Amino acid sequence: MNEQNNYNILMVANDHESSNTESAYLVSAGFNVRVEPDAHLVSDRIASRRPDLVIVNIGSVISEVESICRKIRDIYDGPVLVLTVPEGNAHNESIITSGASEVVAKPILPQGLLDCVHGLLHPGAADNKRLELGDLVVDGARRTVCINNEEVTLTAAEFDLLWLLACHPNETVNRDIIYSRLRGIEYDGLDRSIDLRVARLRKKLGENGRRPNRIKSIRSIGYLLVTDSPN
Repeated sequence: MNEQNNYNILMVANDHESSNTESAYLVSAGFNVRVEPDAHLVSDRIASRRPDLVIVNIGSVISEVESICRKIRDIYDGPVLVLTVPEGNAHNESIITSGASEVVAKPILPQGLLDCVHGLLHPGAADNKRLELGDLVVDGARRTVCINNEEVTLTAAEFDLLWLLACHPNETVNRDIIYSRLRGIEYDGLDRSIDLRVARLRKKLGENGRRPNRIKSIRSIGYLLVTDSPN
């Protein structure tokens, strides 16, 4: 299982039991992991360790999670993964707004955690193709997205979702496939993380949340990317 790499991960965690399990799994997968139990020292640890990824696992108090994310973003522009108890999309959205790249509900299976980490550290996983879908252009090699020649800034996770949908234009992509490809887990019927990611993506693509005309929800099945230019 161990595949040696040079990626450094800083895990800010006061949940000792889960952080020990998660860090041990990441170490066994070949990552260099430093666990910092004191969130007040995160700035110093980032400055000294220069991590490739920061994982925040400091409990369920949303104000505390938001505060640490803002503190991290003051000095760090790399990927930030937040592990938190599931409390709904509004909870996750506020954490994303505070600076997280991705929010994942606990408990998370080891393989699911590893897939999330790989997704954030290897955003170039998309095929080197350039997809032109009406006024939407998705460039897999450069990992850029343009609408009417205007570039749209997406997170790595948002791009990966759009790329998956764009590779199957005008076709419904099943939720099970989305979760398997992007999260490395089976869809359990309850996890709303992909719904949240779709909501953020729609907003950045200029969608009307109440009547989306580019990314359609197909009830009880999945999502569909419409390639016709919206009116």
